[in-house]
Amino acid sequence: MTVTTTHIKRGWLRANGAPQSDAATVTEHLIRHGDTVTILAVVNDPVYLSEPMTKTSLMFRQPVAPDAWLYACDDSEQIPGRKNEYVPNHLFGQNPFVREYADKNRVPLLGAFGGRETLYPEFLAAVKDNTAAEAAAKAKMFPSGPQQANRAPDPTPNDGNIHVFHVAGGVYMLAGDGANIAVQVGPQGALVVDTGAGKLSDRVLAEIGKLSSKPIQFIVNTSFHADHVGGNKKLQAAGADPSLTGSFFSNQFTDAGQGATVIGHLNVQTRMQEQKPPLDTPPSDTYMEDRRRKYHNEESVEIFPMPDAITDGDSIVHFRRSDVIVAGDIFTTTQYPFIDTKNGGSLQGEIQAL
Repeated sequence: MTVTTTHIKRGWLRANGAPQSDAATVTEHLIRHGDTVTILAVVNDPVYLSEPMTKTSLMFRQPVAPDAWLYACDDSEQIPGRKNEYVPNHLFGQNPFVREYADKNRVPLLGAFGGRETLYPEFLAAVKDNTAAEAAAKAKMFPSGPQQANRAPDPTPNDGNIHVFHVAGGVYMLAGDGANIAVQVGPQGALVVDTGAGKLSDRVLAEIGKLSSKPIQFIVNTSFHADHVGGNKKLQAAGADPSLTGSFFSNQFTDAGQGATVIGHLNVQTRMQEQKPPLDTPPSDTYMEDRRRKYHNEESVEIFPMPDAITDGDSIVHFRRSDVIVAGDIFTTTQYPFIDTKNGGSLQGEIQAL
């Protein structure tokens, strides 16, 4: 059996050793021969490792009492006085444990750092001069070269096609045109969360048509950013909201029900109208501080405003029965969130939203 794990929280390959970035992937191969299981783990980290790191563990099943221990075992304090949430961290060049392995095994510090260069015979020449090797090792403890953002590869396809993924229940994700698009389908018209950048709206509509024979009834915008609302105009025009036909809205708007109803925070409407030129088709159905609730396609749908997170108009959408949350820009798996402070975003608001 092979298990591949991605989106790992930043950590360490060992508690006081090499760090591991959130761009790392771990592939574990579990191989069983009778009562023996061999686990080969391979770590690929483009940030901190120049070559894959492998580790092998051998496990043997005790046929008599597989759950037995040699002695009673319980958790206990390892280091008295240290807070449970404390994570060891040191400034560049100030790690007091950096020489631990080198001194214990009597190898040059430069060699203890590892790296692909230590695999080859030519490396021996680099450590013959102790002074030069020590200086080179100390230089490695400090950053060099231009600053780089620690960002995992973006899994969003950019091949000009719209890719459809079933999430759960009646909820699907459409990827390939800017921000991800969520589509809920059922006996009523489709409910769409965000409309993408608008460059591939015709293809988005074609894929939604494969999921539901009914027109789009509602569109929810989680943000005013262009990659979330760029397709509003086309998707709204292709839809219809029969709940408005014959209602009191018909007395105020002659086109009530002709087109999907666009829902969003009041600040999304305001920000879209403030753009130069204004962005097309801002939300007409808005809310401010309290959640907006709907019962659509046989499940409860709740829209929660998240004030002052990425912007001052962010929202998340919860499909209750499908157990799916659409978080918009608030949560991303490839980088730290971009906080748009010019449009009301704040670090504290983002933390509270998460």
